[in-house]
Amino acid sequence: MPQDPSGRPYIEWIKSCPASVVASFFSNDQKTNKMEEKEISEVLLDIADDLKCKGDQPWDLTNDCGEPTVFDARSELYIRHITLDKDGDPCALIPLGHLEDDTIHEIAKMMHQ
Repeated sequence: MPQDPSGRPYIEWIKSCPASVVASFFSNDQKTNKMEEKEISEVLLDIADDLKCKGDQPWDLTNDCGEPTVFDARSELYIRHITLDKDGDPCALIPLGHLEDDTIHEIAKMMHQ
């Protein structure tokens, strides 16, 4: 039986929710647990498969107000959208305005060669 962080079962919460909500909660909880147990290479393959199903459209990672919901601590960037590159690898789409000025200038130089 699922438990809260203190180890108590969610019995009272379950009693007050419709069955469809409870089933959805347990289903999502199980998916999250399975995802956390996978190697990162497997997670990347799952993400790529999900993006392939979406076609050429980027996956929107923003909330209803258009604000990003995923932050990468290593790069210190918010990720708004992900998509597949030409080789089928999942990639983050990062607005160039978030990059260093020197990086933007270097990109512009390369594009005009």
